[in-house]
Amino acid sequence: ATTLASIGDAVIATDADGRVRFMNAVAEGVTGWTLSEASQKPVEQVFNIINEHTRLEVEDPVAKVIETGMIAGLANHTVLIRKDGREVAIDDSGAPIKDETGKILGVVLIFRDISERRQAEKELQRYRDELELLVQERTHELELINEELKAENDERLNVEIELRESENHLRQLSTELMNAQEKERRRVSQEIHDSIGSTLAATKYKVEAALSQASNNNLQTEAALKSVIPVIQGAIDETRRIQMNLRPAILDDLGILATIGWFCRQYGSTYSAICIRQEIDIKEEEVADSLKTIVFRVLQEAMNNIAKHSKASEVLLHISKIERAIQFVIRDNGQGFDPSETHSRNGTTRGLGLVSMRERVELSGGSYTIESSPGAGTVIRASWPL
Repeated sequence: ATTLASIGDAVIATDADGRVRFMNAVAEGVTGWTLSEASQKPVEQVFNIINEHTRLEVEDPVAKVIETGMIAGLANHTVLIRKDGREVAIDDSGAPIKDETGKILGVVLIFRDISERRQAEKELQRYRDELELLVQERTHELELINEELKAENDERLNVEIELRESENHLRQLSTELMNAQEKERRRVSQEIHDSIGSTLAATKYKVEAALSQASNNNLQTEAALKSVIPVIQGAIDETRRIQMNLRPAILDDLGILATIGWFCRQYGSTYSAICIRQEIDIKEEEVADSLKTIVFRVLQEAMNNIAKHSKASEVLLHISKIERAIQFVIRDNGQGFDPSETHSRNGTTRGLGLVSMRERVELSGGSYTIESSPGAGTVIRASWPL
């Protein structure tokens, strides 16, 4: 009894019939019964336990120990109803008291008040439930946000697809427009050659024939005919110039390399102060037919810009095949310019020319760059993958 009385937990000892024989002070405090009040009473009267949630009686651990002869513990959520009716959450275990022969003499119950622990567990569970609710709410919010973002992303992707399709359509239309323009240039050039050029040539021939047949006595008529011939020749030369600017026949007949050489000769005769150096490191058959017109138009536009704006004295034309690409470079030693300022001047001749060159190169699958600064000349680079 002294040992049981000194245990820090609550202790109740019964006899073999389940009647209370001993209670320590801790047990008296937990149950609300004194030893004198509880002595010889059935233990279930003093140790009245139920399930906290179901409110049903819990199996008597003393009866279970007497029946099985083994240690028994309480189920979870067990509460003790004190003498005064208050409930105390407890945790306990019961063990048999046996003599030297193994006969059960009684049962000892050891239990403790776990109300504070149970309250802490409830608080913890409440926090967990609140946290779970917050997590669920936040998860739901994130799911909604994710759905909105997905919808926005899908919409953006659809817009991007539509923009790409629109861009491809515009590129196709631009390409077709340029091709139609080249065809029209070729047609107009041919008509000028066949009609106006032929008419002027025939007119000159007839005037020269009439002049040879004119009477020496009619000096006034002879002088008039002689004055007409230079005018007709000038018209023939101007017609030929317009025809070649529209679409030089040499481009279709002999190819781009011959056309570059012809263009440089014609350009040099007009702008004699500009020296042109050619570096051609490519064969005619290595330039695709679809690129020949593009190269010529870039050359034509760039050289016109040089004549009008650069005040250059030297120009380098370089065209070559490097690895798996065709590179076309036009470099001058002129006064240069700020490309950003030029591009910002909407409608200027040079600005439109630069845009036209870029569009032609990029629409044909190439890349285009221009490098220039005031006082440092200009370099135009165009390249096309093979």
